[in-house]
Parts: sequence; structure tokens; C-alpha cells
Amino acid sequence: MVALNRMADGRWFARKGVPADVREEYQRLYGTKREAHLRLPAGTPKHEAKARLGEWEAEVETRIATLRAQRNGEGQPLTNLNAIALAGRWYNWFVKQHEDDPGPPKRWREAADYFVWDVLRDEAPDSYEADPSSDPHGDWEKAPEVREAVRPHVAELARTASFLASEGRALNATAYALFMDAVSDNLLPALSVLERRAKGDYSRDDTPDTFPRKKLLGAYKRCAITGCDAVEALEAAHIAPYRGDHTDHVQNGLLLRADIHSLFDLGLLSIDPRTMSVVVALHLRKTTYGQLAGSQLLLPTNLRERPSIEALANHLSWAGIIV
Repeated sequence: MVALNRMADGRWFARKGVPADVREEYQRLYGTKREAHLRLPAGTPKHEAKARLGEWEAEVETRIATLRAQRNGEGQPLTNLNAIALAGRWYNWFVKQHEDDPGPPKRWREAADYFVWDVLRDEAPDSYEADPSSDPHGDWEKAPEVREAVRPHVAELARTASFLASEGRALNATAYALFMDAVSDNLLPALSVLERRAKGDYSRDDTPDTFPRKKLLGAYKRCAITGCDAVEALEAAHIAPYRGDHTDHVQNGLLLRADIHSLFDLGLLSIDPRTMSVVVALHLRKTTYGQLAGSQLLLPTNLRERPSIEALANHLSWAGIIV
């Protein structure tokens, strides 16, 4: 059992030894070799510090077990597509772990600030620091050397080892990097929604809709309306609004290009379930989207993966588009 100690200035501290057989790889991935350390701010209540200690200890033990599995050739491969889908499952898992009892808002705000200012900005190139307008979209954050440098911090903040253990997965090195990068891209939205929950705001979180679901990608392979097959542009759209796991299945989804997804969610584009054809709102029919009206939905070949007729009918009724 790892001891939780309080320092003279009120901060909390714990340490756990890293076994000799995984030290080199542990250092490469997480930045420490002989010991893993937990540090919590002085203002952390004792009961919260104990809870965080338990989570942290489990995380470290899971990391060690995963490294041993990878070393023994048991790590699983992932395609980029699979990694993004797995990151979507991580997002739902991470938020669900905390949203019922998120604690004080500052916990999540401070975590986000740490990630932005102490992790990411430490890796910013001099050219960006001199003139941020030179890279308005922050493309430098996706540079390979930046990705590699931030992964240990993402693993700590996102508790990815515990998530992978809950999924029963041990990834090989390439798959792990792809997964961690996908989590990194979605860590700030996760921290943001938990800060909102801590403030009592339980309004709908749209982020889960942005992840391409593995089943939808496998079923459709392209946008169900336009035929676009650029994975980076595709999103999983829920036909009936997302209300938890019972609504998160392939029959309640369509794989759509990002702009089509937006129109679908706004009720400006829908599907006539009688003909499985696209219907477009009247004021959009004179735009480039008008040419989609009447086109046939590109359905999965597997009948069990096709969208629910009832869900499509309800969406069309809600959208109020005249067929």
C-alpha cells in the first residue's frame, strides 16, 4: 500500500517504485525511471487526496502491466481509424467516471490550464512565440516531436492506462502512440465539460457526436449522403439524440461528412424513410446542397446495420421539412 504524505507547506505527496524490468520503457513513456510520484496541491481536501491516490496507484500498476504485455508481444495493433474510435470510447468513459460527482470547478480548470500552459506551450516553436498569427490553427501542436513530448502528461491527466485496462486492451507501441494522440486532441473538451458539470451545467455534450464510431465506419465506409470517403471529414451522427449507451448503436447512426452532419442536426436536411432518399429544407434548395435532394441514402450491405425506420421518421417529423 502506497503511503500518502503531507508536506510542511500542506501539499500531498506519494511515491511508488517502478520494477527494474520495465524502468527503461517507463521512463521513455512517462518521464520517470525508478519511482512514480503523485503531487497534489495544498488545498486538496483529505478525502479527495485519498481518492486521487487510489486512482493514481491503480493507474501506475496498470501501466506496468501493459508494458510487460507489450514486451511479451501481446500488444494489439490499431489503424488510425480504430485509434480515433477508441479515443471516443475513452472520452465517454472519462467523463462518466467523474460527472456524477465532479467536485469543485477549479479542479478541471486548473488541469486544463496546466495542459495548455505547462505542457503544450513548453513545446511551442520560437516562431510561434514570436508571432502566434503565423500559425492561427496551432498546427505545431501536431508535430511528431510535440506529440511525443506531451504523451506522458496526457497519460497522467487522462488516466489512459486505467481506461485501456477496463477495455482489456494492451496496445503495441505504434497503436499506443496513435491512441494517445487522439486522446490528446480531445482532452481539453473532456476537462471543459467536467468543469461545466461541476458548475451544475448538465446540458447536452456534443463532443461524443464528433467521433467516428468504429461500427459506423465499418458499416458505411463513406458518407451515407455524399459518398465522401475521406475519414478525416467523417463524423458519426445520431438520428435520435444521444441519451446514453442505449442510443449509441449503429441503427441509430449515420456516417456523415462534417457539414452534412451539422445540417442534419439543425433539421435542415433529413431522410424520407419511405424512399430512403434525402430531403432538404426549402431555403437550402437553391444552394449547392439542393442537388442532394432526392438522392438515395447509401446504405450498409448488412441489413442489421441499416438505420432505424422509426428513428428516421421521427427525425423528419421533428425537422418539419415538407416532402
